[in-house]
Amino acid sequence: MFGMKISPLHPPVVHFVVAFAVASVLFECAGLLFKNQALRRTAFHLLILTGIAIRLAIWAGLEDAEGISLTDKTGLMIVRHRNLAYFTAGTYALFLLLQVIERWKYRMRGVPTGLRILSLLAALAGLLLGGSMAWAQFPGIGLMGGAIGTTGGGAQGPGISGMPCPGISICPGIGMMGAMFGGGLFRGGAAGPVGPGAAAPFGGGVSRGGG
Repeated sequence: MFGMKISPLHPPVVHFVVAFAVASVLFECAGLLFKNQALRRTAFHLLILTGIAIRLAIWAGLEDAEGISLTDKTGLMIVRHRNLAYFTAGTYALFLLLQVIERWKYRMRGVPTGLRILSLLAALAGLLLGGSMAWAQFPGIGLMGGAIGTTGGGAQGPGISGMPCPGISICPGIGMMGAMFGGGLFRGGAAGPVGPGAAAPFGGGVSRGGG
């Protein structure tokens, strides 16, 4: 990007997607349950923020994956994560479109039950797809666990961004943060001190490694 590589970009951005997306669905459900239009307006505003944030998160993820081989185990995980992100973005785009129709065509009055049900189904599908990205691919759970190593961690497991995160014996580096901080946030293991500074932008982690 602009002749320079800032990585990883995805971790700090994707948390906004999670917060906005989950909150938008919760506020929408609460607004419908209690017949409170103020809650539903809040849900709509959060949904707009979700649409903006999810596009930024996808762009950031593609930037982080640039130059990484997509044919090995870690690469296949990245491809699957990317595809799930596209589907998740699509479901929230549908949710937003249906909410726009409900507001501008029906003015929130006399909305067909089918339209409202379809809107809620799109919202729930977005939550399920988003959750599957975290659950199936986080360290120790599914494919991501195989790539990084579980809590017993290997001496050299590739991080989500493709950068090595050695010294992971107690904690698997907490996903992308393991790659970001080299040896992870917790005590290092067989690989020695926190990890080679060259492998991470923050030079070797935030806590000392083991023996």
